[in-house]
Amino acid sequence: MSSPLPWKIEPKKRKIEADGIEFEIPDYGSLLVGELDYMKAMPKGLADHQFARQFVAFCLRFRYKGQIPQDITDEDLLAEMPVGLIAKLFNFLVYGDENKSIAEVKVKGKKPAGKQTPGNSTGNSSSTTQGIPTLLPKPTRGALSGSSMPPSVTMKRTA
Repeated sequence: MSSPLPWKIEPKKRKIEADGIEFEIPDYGSLLVGELDYMKAMPKGLADHQFARQFVAFCLRFRYKGQIPQDITDEDLLAEMPVGLIAKLFNFLVYGDENKSIAEVKVKGKKPAGKQTPGNSTGNSSSTTQGIPTLLPKPTRGALSGSSMPPSVTMKRTA
């Protein structure tokens, strides 16, 4: 029988909840080396929400090698996760605290009905902003700290 290696780091289990979904993720206490390398190599021109989604998807794949089929796209991997949960996972992975308000969710509401139109406008504008939640992370792209697990294994709705 072999004994466990004395230097092997075993993660703790951490539960993160948002929008009625609980997600269990292994907590190593900081970003793993491969995750940090990936973050540094990410394209600088990505919008903040794209950066956060791509980084969270990578971390899930990295931490669960062999558990997430390679033919699943990042969008499919994150499809069942509400935006608020992705924001909390991003904050947890990068900053070590899912409640840190670095990545936040903003919901754009409809424009007020009584809004005045400028004099040269016809007033026929039909554009309104939908009430769609958007992920607005404010990552420091060189930040450290954090932790993750595939949705099918660890996500469950809470009452």
